[in-house]
Amino acid sequence: MIEETARPNPSNIDPPHILQAPECVHVQETSVSSRSIIDLSSMPVEIKELIVDWVRRLSESTDDSAAVRSLALVNRLFYEICCRHLFKASFSVVKDVINLKVEPVKHLLRELPNFQTHSKHLRLFVWRVSYAELLEDDMFIEGQPDTWNEDTRSQWDSKARSELFLSILHTCPRIDGLNIDLDPFECITEDSSSDKEVSMWCYDKNMMNKFIGPITQLSSLVDLELMSPLGVLHAFTKLFTSTLKEFRLNAVAQHADLNTDLISQAILAGKLVFELPKLNALQVSNCLDMQLLKSFEASKNLSEIDLYETPMSLQSDVTTLLQLWPKLKELTIWHSTAFKSAPDVDRLMQLADKKGIKMRLESNLNDYYYDKLTW
Repeated sequence: MIEETARPNPSNIDPPHILQAPECVHVQETSVSSRSIIDLSSMPVEIKELIVDWVRRLSESTDDSAAVRSLALVNRLFYEICCRHLFKASFSVVKDVINLKVEPVKHLLRELPNFQTHSKHLRLFVWRVSYAELLEDDMFIEGQPDTWNEDTRSQWDSKARSELFLSILHTCPRIDGLNIDLDPFECITEDSSSDKEVSMWCYDKNMMNKFIGPITQLSSLVDLELMSPLGVLHAFTKLFTSTLKEFRLNAVAQHADLNTDLISQAILAGKLVFELPKLNALQVSNCLDMQLLKSFEASKNLSEIDLYETPMSLQSDVTTLLQLWPKLKELTIWHSTAFKSAPDVDRLMQLADKKGIKMRLESNLNDYYYDKLTW
């Protein structure tokens, strides 16, 4: 039984200020002597987050963060919650993301103390090192690297950017997502001797180890997007052999500046093997040979595969894919030209059905035939 005390006249109550905390709320329980007192600082964290979010939304309409800053002074927990929003407002961070792809080193060095102060609020880190990737992001850099003067080189040189990236990475222990690139061109060798691992052709081991240490210490990391050549990517998957569950390989080519076929030769020779026992989902979108998919044959836990514009011969290659992975349950192939023969598609569908695999084929075909492609 809950008893209410005498109710005040609503007309005599002034509307509370947006930050004004109720002094207390008394709730009389079954025992007259038992009372629960609830104030702003003792509310559950979920309620505090809702309050901060509500105040933040009101503040956005006036472009004034004073209300959120005032809430941050209530207690330490409110400070922690409010800092996420204050950090975003102060450093143009969107959804806990700092985009450092196209900022010169000079500017980033000025911001380094701010990264260190607010590093625990940083969740996703976007970074570009290589000259080619900076150009991909429409960053204007005058001339080619071999024509840079010392000042330009100090701002855009990949080594300087890599070292700065490592400095920031060491200060951000709670990152759960990384979107980075590496620039291994100067480290590539044409030595293709059989006793040398393919992955080692594409990066300097000493430099890579500097990245491996802090990245493997990110206990919250769940999403790693690496904009790098295939050989480097293969090396990175080895870091997560026992934990990697989902792998998206999108538009990853051989090194753009090195016109050789070392990676393709390694794939065809069976030297490039992705053995990832926990991997259950694979998405591939590139123009590398079909043999690349077969490099994942050792990843026996694969249950879902999505392929986009992967060069293949429909009948033979898809038949092979349907037999490589014993736990495969879903296979989706999106291709603009591959599917031309209705009998071939029918046979593939029947084979997939026998193996208990849900197969979906998408292609530019007429409406009658298109209906046959989706299972």
